[in-house]
Parts: sequence; C-alpha cells; structure tokens
Amino acid sequence: MFKLAGVLVFSAVPFTAVKAVANSPLGESLQRRLEEREKVKVVNASNLNKLYQQARMDSFDILHARWAMLAALCPLIPESLNLLGAFNFIEPVWWSVGYNKLQEIQQLSLTITISYRDSHGPYILQL
Repeated sequence: MFKLAGVLVFSAVPFTAVKAVANSPLGESLQRRLEEREKVKVVNASNLNKLYQQARMDSFDILHARWAMLAALCPLIPESLNLLGAFNFIEPVWWSVGYNKLQEIQQLSLTITISYRDSHGPYILQL
C-alpha cells in the first residue's frame, strides 16, 4: 500500500513542479522569450524561403540557357555537315524532319509510344 502511495506521490511531483514554474513569473518570462524567438524564427524562415525560391529560379534559368544553347547548335550541325559535303543526309533541313515526323504520327492515328515507366499513359490516352 505504501509503495503505491509512494509511486503516486513521486510521479506527481514532476508535474506539480512544472506547473508551479509555468505559473510563476519565471515561467511567464520564459514564455515571452520563446514567443519573441518564434517571431524572429518565422521572419528568418520566410527570408530563407525567398532565398530558396530565388536560387531555384536561377537554377532553372541556367538549365534553360543550357538547353537553349544545345537547341541552337542541333539544327546547325546537320545543315553544316551537308553543306560541307561531309555527310549526305536524306533530309538535311531540320524542320522538314520534324514536319515529316508529325505527318507520320497523324497517319498512324495519334499512335504515341509510351515507355513502360509511364503506366498511367495508356489510360489517359483512352479517355
């Protein structure tokens, strides 16, 4: 019986002590300091989020610029090789190749190849 009473008393002591500190002036000052720190942390988090978004957009700009440079070179290479006579392409003009591919797709009634990773693709096309 005394063991149970001891367990109950000693298990209630930490909760009582925390409650006493929380209701004291010390607890109130700690609460105010934590709220002030939280405001500062929220402002810092929003500033960091803005910096993150800016860095992300800069990264996309660099990626877009790299693809644009590649896209600018890709049509020039086959045409240059054909003009120099280094290689004879069937369709040396790059836009004719794209046009022929689009005509081919239209003739096949919009048959689009979908990789095995895109398992939801056939379902979307059937809608």
